[in-house]
Amino acid sequence: MNEKSSNTIIPVEEQFRIMADTAPVMIWISGTDKKYYFFNQGWLAFTGRTLEEEMGNGWVENLHPDDYERCFKTYHAAFDARNTFRLEFRLKRFDGQYRWLLNNGVPRYTAEGDFAGYIGSCVDIHEMVEAESLKDEFISSASHELKTPVTTIKVYSQMLEDFFDKEGNDRPLKFLKKVNTQVVKLTKLINNLVDLTKIQGDVYEYQYSYFDFNKLIAEEVKKAQYETSQQVIRLEGFAEKQVFGDRERIRQVISNLLDNAVKFSPEADSVEVLVSETGTELSVSVIDHGIGIEENQRTKIFNRFYRVYNRTANTFPGLGLGLYIASQIVQQHGGEIQVDSTGDGTKFTFTIPFRT
Repeated sequence: MNEKSSNTIIPVEEQFRIMADTAPVMIWISGTDKKYYFFNQGWLAFTGRTLEEEMGNGWVENLHPDDYERCFKTYHAAFDARNTFRLEFRLKRFDGQYRWLLNNGVPRYTAEGDFAGYIGSCVDIHEMVEAESLKDEFISSASHELKTPVTTIKVYSQMLEDFFDKEGNDRPLKFLKKVNTQVVKLTKLINNLVDLTKIQGDVYEYQYSYFDFNKLIAEEVKKAQYETSQQVIRLEGFAEKQVFGDRERIRQVISNLLDNAVKFSPEADSVEVLVSETGTELSVSVIDHGIGIEENQRTKIFNRFYRVYNRTANTFPGLGLGLYIASQIVQQHGGEIQVDSTGDGTKFTFTIPFRT
């Protein structure tokens, strides 16, 4: 009989190659010298090149020029620290088209625990990235188109409010204040959309300087208090040192956290803001006494467009951008933002390191 028995023992290396070549993803392996020595059939079919052409660093010949520096910085930084990594880049397909790939890499170790290099996999996400790009373009265009008329409404509404206030006519004044409150909310939503497109386009600008944090947070608490009559917002603690950072961006963080605290505790009568500092960093906590955030949602709330869902109130209004933008700003300042939640409310805490 010429056919192999089903009980034939296949060497481990051959077993791996068979599995790798039949896997529905593109697989690569590198050694301790950071050079690549294996690409599976899925990879070779995608590029239309031979294993010999791809080995070493030959595969980068098909890497998009604009992605080269970013890819190698990410790879080398992860490699030197023995960390996992994840990045997106464009690779030329056999037909000459550059396609977006999602690449995940993890360190490899021998049975004895010695570092042996990296193994990674890539999947084609081109259609997903293209759809995301179209969505971002629409958001950018729509938000800019909305900004001008909303600003105009805000100006005229404020003028009317000032006029009736001087006239002592309380009836239209009450309605105008409600209009202004809603216009402020709409303005914040539009600004969040604009900021999102800037963050995604990597053109979000920061202007760093020393500033008085106590004055900033007092202004934001006063502003938030003006916009709500339900909760009393209490500010405790202060910063002894000046903070080095972008004052307006950190203002956004505080504003977004206060907005969330008020929104998610409609039945509560207070919101607390606690300011403290260690020798190395400023810490700010915003505490509400609302519905809380379920444990399975806490890891997702800093994702863009994620909105908190509650069994009793369903999904809360909003775009799900405030916390995402806040987390990006805090990270840019070298700080951290965390959430702690129980059935009695939620506490968001962010830190900003002091400049030494």
